[in-house]
Amino acid sequence: MTATLVRSSPRAADAASSRLLLLPDGTSAQLDGPLQPGVPLVLLLHGFRGGMTSMTASRTGRTSWRDALLAAGFSTLSYSQVAPEGTLAPNLDQLLAIAAGPLSRDPRLRRLPLSIVAHSRGGLLARLLLDRVANARASRRLLHRMAGVVTLHTPYGGSGLAGLVIGMDRAARRLEAAVSSLGLRPPVLATLRSISASRAVAELAPGSPTLRALETRPAPVGIPWHTFGGTS
Repeated sequence: MTATLVRSSPRAADAASSRLLLLPDGTSAQLDGPLQPGVPLVLLLHGFRGGMTSMTASRTGRTSWRDALLAAGFSTLSYSQVAPEGTLAPNLDQLLAIAAGPLSRDPRLRRLPLSIVAHSRGGLLARLLLDRVANARASRRLLHRMAGVVTLHTPYGGSGLAGLVIGMDRAARRLEAAVSSLGLRPPVLATLRSISASRAVAELAPGSPTLRALETRPAPVGIPWHTFGGTS
């Protein structure tokens, strides 16, 4: 991220104020940190089937992304996506509402530069957000506030695992039909079918219409974009 880090001690980060922010859909996000002028507010975007705690909860022996950013002097905004196991569309609508709502109108936030740290599918959500903002005159000011984007293990080129699951669907259907004719309904097969038939999983498979559409539209220029892991 191209912003000066305002260093603080972990103890100071732990003591940073935390408050809830009401989102347009009636749910709440969590604001952490001092909201210091000139220092980016970092929007944390979790991945598929995740939640707010994916980015804020500490794992055994490891700090969370939120706590690491607070220790570096940033403030963070974290929330749970409205459809963590659904397609990108409702989650993008929710994020656009956050961008047009509190990020643009809340007096505490509207003048702060912004950055994004996104995990896995959250990186695609960030990419779609900036693509939409760049093509909408009313929200273009938000684009100029972006100081940088960091994505972690984002499947820009598609998830091989998602592709494998989709490829298994035909065999799973045949097997399920065969065992059903015997009067059996194995829960493992039902679970596999629920995953393999998911539109959200299909969206992440290599060559999906969503990923092909993104490939045809270059990312907005002037925003530092750092990717770690994933596919490109």
